[in-house]
Amino acid sequence: MEHPFIFFLSGASGVGKTTILAELKTQNRFLDCVFLHFDSINIPSVEEMIEQTGSSEKWQEFVTYQ
Repeated sequence: MEHPFIFFLSGASGVGKTTILAELKTQNRFLDCVFLHFDSINIPSVEEMIEQTGSSEKWQEFVTYQ
């Protein structure tokens, strides 16, 4: 049995993360893959992240597991 993979793609604004994701989706459209990105969800301000989970890092971890 194969184990699922989770790949994280991060980088500064404007470096091409969305472009890379789109290309990966195109090249892997026949595989059983799901592609998600934080831009597709409502990202709160840093202040709201801290209010919700205690830190922006904890918010990112929480949303990733969701």
